Amino acid sequence: MPVFDGYPALPGVSDSFRGFTNLAAASGLVDPRTRKPLSEAMVLGISGGLGCGYILWEFKAYQSAILTLGFSYRWNYGKEVLLQTAERIGMVPGVHETGGKKSAANKLAELAGQGIPALAFVDPYFMPHRGVPDHREGCGGVRIVICGREGDDWLVQDGGIFRVSDQALVDARARVGSYKHFLMWFPAAGEPFDLRDAVLAGIHDHLTYLKAPSTSFGIPALVKWAKLMTGTKDKKSWRTVFRDGNGLYSALTSLYSGVEGETGGALRGLYADFLTEAAETEPALASAAARYREAQTCWRRLAEHAVAALPETGRAVDQRFAALAAADHDALAEANRVVEDLRRRFDPDFREPAGLFEQLQQDLQAVVAAEITARDHLSHIIETL
Repeated sequence: MPVFDGYPALPGVSDSFRGFTNLAAASGLVDPRTRKPLSEAMVLGISGGLGCGYILWEFKAYQSAILTLGFSYRWNYGKEVLLQTAERIGMVPGVHETGGKKSAANKLAELAGQGIPALAFVDPYFMPHRGVPDHREGCGGVRIVICGREGDDWLVQDGGIFRVSDQALVDARARVGSYKHFLMWFPAAGEPFDLRDAVLAGIHDHLTYLKAPSTSFGIPALVKWAKLMTGTKDKKSWRTVFRDGNGLYSALTSLYSGVEGETGGALRGLYADFLTEAAETEPALASAAARYREAQTCWRRLAEHAVAALPETGRAVDQRFAALAAADHDALAEANRVVEDLRRRFDPDFREPAGLFEQLQQDLQAVVAAEITARDHLSHIIETL
């Protein structure tokens, strides 16, 4: 495939950081310590690290529900975080935003003519390989890197490398108006940067964000979610929302997919990798890495229990993300088919397995405890540096 020269197509855990990591590597930027490209873990840490978020969307017309979970710093302000991360590593990115499809297409063609890869926000509904059902059109986006051309089609890294038509890419970029056809690219490696300063700035953001009292975007959001798992007084409690089973299957699948498939354990393992790397220059950070691996274990336990009564679902989601990473078109198409068949089969009236909500509540309480322990342990270390 004619991928642009120098584009490394590095694999990654999450679309939120994989694309940025590849753009930085393609520009020639290297880690000052290793003289190798920055790792995805280091990009996560420098960007501001972790966050929390919980939103439950109900789609009664489609007998479905979508659980939106946020795991990174300011996860709902993706553009701003990208630009801040670039600044911290001495990069001056090119950015293009427009409300017009023609202007957006012209800019992309200009960059492609120079062989410059660009990061874009897209609605995955319009990416054929994703197999997104109709009711999820316009329900959020993913980050891809447009990294090559093949005839009139585009090559994009979305896990692995996929070929998409020009029209599909136009529609995917245009569907969510707030994205404004966003493109970001790195013309060339920037000035040398101080890795320690970048690491500490990222950790500062991480701690500040996770100490905030917000019940939407901080650890209190998880406390609130745990309370909503049982009881019936709150109209957003799971027992109220899913009293007839409508949409419960989709919510549980979203939980598993978000924690395992999309983020490899809610990004907690990746953040632990960041702290392990950072400990090469600040050894005290090593013990904090262990705390975040414990948090990852708690998140994974929550995800596993969510689909414990649905083993077919867990396997299908795992196969879907494995095929996406490998760009295995046939395996991905089959996994997409199985996932959608299961949704149509179960979503109308999947009843809560006995004790499930109580189990998930206990798991969430364990997640909260692990998150607070890890955060406070890291905070104490930073205070002593």
